[in-house]
Amino acid sequence: MLKFLYMFMNPNLDSTKHRAVIDASPTTKAFIIGVNSMEEGAKIAKQLIEQEGVELVELCAAFGYNGAQKVHDEVGDKVPVGLITHQVWNAVKLAKFLPGG
Repeated sequence: MLKFLYMFMNPNLDSTKHRAVIDASPTTKAFIIGVNSMEEGAKIAKQLIEQEGVELVELCAAFGYNGAQKVHDEVGDKVPVGLITHQVWNAVKLAKFLPGG
């Protein structure tokens, strides 16, 4: 069974409340968690890898490359850590969601 983690980030999120586990099929289980910081995301990723057997970590663009590096540094080479990004043509549309946008 593939177990993966997707994390999104906002300073107002509470990772104990803003989470879902989806048993998508007999072969896939998704953990979706909102975190309030890169540091919290790194700790949660490590915890779920060790306790739940998560095999893949995907991060929303809010983590950026620095956040992806923090998560990777925390979990080591145990699992791949991916970062979802948007293309340059989305910059104007995305700006309204970013702080100060």
